[in-house]
Amino acid sequence: MDLRTLSEILGHSQVALTLQLYAHSTMETKRDVMEKMDVFL
Repeated sequence: MDLRTLSEILGHSQVALTLQLYAHSTMETKRDVMEKMDVFL
């Protein structure tokens, strides 16, 4: 589901609020992103 739709269903006025409340990154996700960023650094 896209974030805009989820935000509207939950009654949030802004998608940022939905992200703050429900989006959580895991260590595995952080590690994957850091490895991808390594290419650019």
